[in-house]
Amino acid sequence: MLFLKYFFYRVHNFVNKRRSNKDPEDYAFYVTAIFLALNFVGIFMCIANIMNFKKFTISPMLRVGLFLLLIIIYILIYRRVILNGKYKQFCKNAYYESSILNNLSIGNFFCIAFMITPLALYIIATLTFHRL
Repeated sequence: MLFLKYFFYRVHNFVNKRRSNKDPEDYAFYVTAIFLALNFVGIFMCIANIMNFKKFTISPMLRVGLFLLLIIIYILIYRRVILNGKYKQFCKNAYYESSILNNLSIGNFFCIAFMITPLALYIIATLTFHRL
């Protein structure tokens, strides 16, 4: 959870420096949520290929239900973090002084790895799909 807060903080600072008149917390939340969802999808694809699901189909009703569940989860997290203003606590540099993310190069490495991981997982899932 600390890493997701740090990723949110880094995106928030990035947007705030470039567009100070916009809402950087909204952009940071959307970017964090999208990359988290992409990582989950990539992990799911790799697990499905390792378990040798040749044809994995989801009924349209289940697909709509999962999509609605995901939206409800994101809305609950958005209300708890953004609307209540809790993001202001961890959008300060002092919040990360006692963690490993205090070192800027380590924090940058984890942020870049978090953004590259979905692409790597999709490539791995595609390569293993034809070999299994």
